[in-house]
Amino acid sequence: MFLPTESLFAEVLRIPGLFEQVRKDYNVIITGPTTITALLNSLQIGFRSLVIEKRTAEVWNILRALRTEFDKFSNYLTKTREKLQQTADSMEQAEKRTQIIGQKLKNVEYLDSEEKSEESLGLKNVPPI
Repeated sequence: MFLPTESLFAEVLRIPGLFEQVRKDYNVIITGPTTITALLNSLQIGFRSLVIEKRTAEVWNILRALRTEFDKFSNYLTKTREKLQQTADSMEQAEKRTQIIGQKLKNVEYLDSEEKSEESLGLKNVPPI
């Protein structure tokens, strides 16, 4: 409750226990011209604190969601790395087998033309790689 003059505010404060009783029983704060700015500033700071608390909770929720998604992404990367490693191992095995087969075929002579080799293997109408 705003009392517009300092003298009226001072009279209320002179009555023992009135200020505290009104605040406690009726949830009313009595203020005068010199204390109104301090009261309004403290209320403003209180409301700003509430907004900050709300935003902080929102940020924490977003961070929790990001943490969950980051863990999933990490699992996907691990699985992808494993599959790439399997592919690399398969390629290495294929290269080794190709070298072994190539060494065994080293003594075999080539056919005179490419057409004869395609015809002999039945690859005449198959597009080249």
